[in-house]
Amino acid sequence: MPEIPSLNSYINHAPTHRERASLFISEEMTQRDREAAIDMATAFEDKDRPAAKTAVLIPVAAHQDNPYIFPTLGEYAKQKTTSPFTVFLSLNAPLDAIDANSKATEAEAIVDQAREAFPRLDVRSSTTLYDEPTIGLIRRDLWNAAFLLAHYEHGFSDDVTGVNNDIDTHSISPHYISRIQQHYEQRTARYQNLFGDSLANTAVHSSVATRVTHARLSSHPNTAKVTTWVDNTCFQAPGRIGYEAGLVIPFSRYAHNGGFDANAITHETARLYTNYYRPYLSGAQLYTSPRRYIDRLHEHDTSEIWTTDSFGSDDTCRNTLPPDISRERAEDIILGSLDSDIRERWLPGAIDPILTAARLRGAIGNINHDETLAKATNAAEKQLSKSERLMRKMIGSPLLASLINESFDAKSYAEKRVASFEHALRASRGQ
Repeated sequence: MPEIPSLNSYINHAPTHRERASLFISEEMTQRDREAAIDMATAFEDKDRPAAKTAVLIPVAAHQDNPYIFPTLGEYAKQKTTSPFTVFLSLNAPLDAIDANSKATEAEAIVDQAREAFPRLDVRSSTTLYDEPTIGLIRRDLWNAAFLLAHYEHGFSDDVTGVNNDIDTHSISPHYISRIQQHYEQRTARYQNLFGDSLANTAVHSSVATRVTHARLSSHPNTAKVTTWVDNTCFQAPGRIGYEAGLVIPFSRYAHNGGFDANAITHETARLYTNYYRPYLSGAQLYTSPRRYIDRLHEHDTSEIWTTDSFGSDDTCRNTLPPDISRERAEDIILGSLDSDIRERWLPGAIDPILTAARLRGAIGNINHDETLAKATNAAEKQLSKSERLMRKMIGSPLLASLINESFDAKSYAEKRVASFEHALRASRGQ
């Protein structure tokens, strides 16, 4: 049997950030990608100041979203961080949009006004008119350009942290950027302490989710009931898949996974996910616009907010919004997914970490059934109580709160979950 290579051998043969970047540019980018990236990177470049190694990347539909530019940049100007960051804006519009050129010029002027108003904020912008735009293509061009600029300016001597945000932002916690930076600084330091600098310069860092929620608008309080439930359900779910407009993707991960899919019409970040648990960063809070929920909930449930036929380059919800849904409609929508939300997200989100810990302990000994069941039951009881309080106090529905209390039994659910876990564990051991 050949000798198994040591960890150091693997590290010595792993590509550095610079080598991985060169491979991505030469092999993963098409000729069209490279030409678009060069044009955009040229617009982004500031010869007096290299771009920071934290990049906030935001596409702007200039034909519809110009009113968001100034206030959103104002939120980034309020960030309290000792480490620099750069905001990259892709001002874009379809070629066939009404007044596309004049709207793009207007967007550029608004960005200039923001630069004057927030002189400490490093803002770079580029303008592109697309023949057949998709969000995948727009984001790919934007990220490729920032990636190419980083490769040119410092050759990826360190990894770059990319923050995937949107322009329709209502507010951002002042420590949003600093929490992201601290997370990756701590992760790199752990790698360095364990394995030395060589691994830190070759590791493909995983993505992480920031805590994005939909703003509660006083003009649409019933829509806010639905989004509050949806947001909190996402926060409880196992795996915790975060919203795309708050995903943090290190450039090493971006290159390793091949960048954005240019053909993606929705869910464009899916190929950049990692398949294991990603924590939400405490303190990294961003409130985004609920405009798509406002636009869609009159006729659709929450599973049909983002669809290929409702999301495009010229969406009505960017310009005009209908009035609020009724209270009854909001409760009907929540009720429609309540059972699956509790059984598939809330309860597994509380119990699964306990089972994972039990599995790790079981690797060196036997599973303590009674202890595991007791912990799982306790976690399920707390989770049901938490969901009931949310429904009663924040959503304001005593009816749905009582339904949770009457319909779900924590002990019964925990027993089934633990039994299933133990059966799978025995099967994996051939017992």
